[in-house]
Amino acid sequence: MRFLFTPSDLSPWVQSIWTWEAAASAQPEVLITPDACCEWVIHLDAPPLEWRDGIWCRQPRVFLYGQSRHALALHTDQAMRMLSVRFHPHTAAAFFGVPGSELQALPITFADLSKTTSAMKWFNDIGDTDGVESIYSRLLVALRTLAKRAAPPNPLTANALQLIDAQTRAAPSLRVAILAKQLHTSVRQLERVFSRDVGLSPKFYSRISRVNYAQNLLTSSAQCLAEVAHSAGFADQSHFNREMLNFSGRTPAEFRSQA
Repeated sequence: MRFLFTPSDLSPWVQSIWTWEAAASAQPEVLITPDACCEWVIHLDAPPLEWRDGIWCRQPRVFLYGQSRHALALHTDQAMRMLSVRFHPHTAAAFFGVPGSELQALPITFADLSKTTSAMKWFNDIGDTDGVESIYSRLLVALRTLAKRAAPPNPLTANALQLIDAQTRAAPSLRVAILAKQLHTSVRQLERVFSRDVGLSPKFYSRISRVNYAQNLLTSSAQCLAEVAHSAGFADQSHFNREMLNFSGRTPAEFRSQA
């Protein structure tokens, strides 16, 4: 994975822009853990296969991938080049002008997002000979076109995300009532706004945040599995195993050995 420059005028909505190349493989699928960020994906070559509803499906060439609640399984049966825009957890819905509930874990083609139609003219003729830099330039034009019409990110949701990320390290279960009090709002208002902006409930987001933090510890520290579970705020080793299996498709030991 290689990160490209994210212009400052797009940073309120865009977390990162990155590119990835992979050779064709006969090996088992690649498992990707959800991170609560929606992605705008552009395949420069033949798209990979995605395991969905019990069958392997070819991904579209250009699409928006919404919130995932489980590990995403991909199989690169052909050489692959892709460019992707990763949005902040709370900004894709505002950027594309749709409720977060519509940005679920399915490849959403831009024909389904009427607001994006004019900006998508830049991607009608992508060919296998187009390079990353050429597509990146088109992408910035499209992003800036859409940003002119996009709603600004909601500060309440942004503050909630920061607090949740901090609190999930300290306790195995998020207490939404305490979070709402810290943000000077009601539980009902917080859950409504958070779900609209992120597409997930605060509690479900906290589970994803905890697993991602644990995975970083598994790959970057020498802590044993029990220590990682404690540092990431899991109730016990059993809780850690269940959540890792649900979100990554692997146990903590399997994830560490494959990292």
